[in-house]
Amino acid sequence: MEYLSLQCIFVLHIFNQYIILMEQIFKNDYLKIQVDQQESIFYWEWSRETYHMSEEAFLAYTKEVLKFALKHPCKYGIENAVDFRFIISPDIQKIIAQQVIAKGKGNFKKLAHVASKDFVSKLSVEQLWKEHEQYNFQERYFSRTEDALAWVSEEQF
Repeated sequence: MEYLSLQCIFVLHIFNQYIILMEQIFKNDYLKIQVDQQESIFYWEWSRETYHMSEEAFLAYTKEVLKFALKHPCKYGIENAVDFRFIISPDIQKIIAQQVIAKGKGNFKKLAHVASKDFVSKLSVEQLWKEHEQYNFQERYFSRTEDALAWVSEEQF
């Protein structure tokens, strides 16, 4: 008989007065996804390695984010794109809008974006999400993860 070994990784985030324990559910060179089911927070973080990512890889990883967001439903989403370096072309924006964002609409009550330090990457992310303001969720951009967490958590704490 074979036994499957499961390894759960929990990450403790301390943001000013908030202490959040998140379960890491996915991680590779480009992307890390964590979830806190108790506080209903879904968190994904892009790495600097996104600079080397192809359009096909970016599309595949955005679909991974959607897959995990649907599998682990939460009221609040935080996208940490501080180190995001991939430039999203208008063609890829359209594909993501149709294949990812449209399928995930209504998943979050609030969605916080922690903006990239790179101006062009930041602009491409903002353009991607700006076209979808009609969806039924509140959305804000932040420069610090602590502020994003405080905003999504203001109803909870």
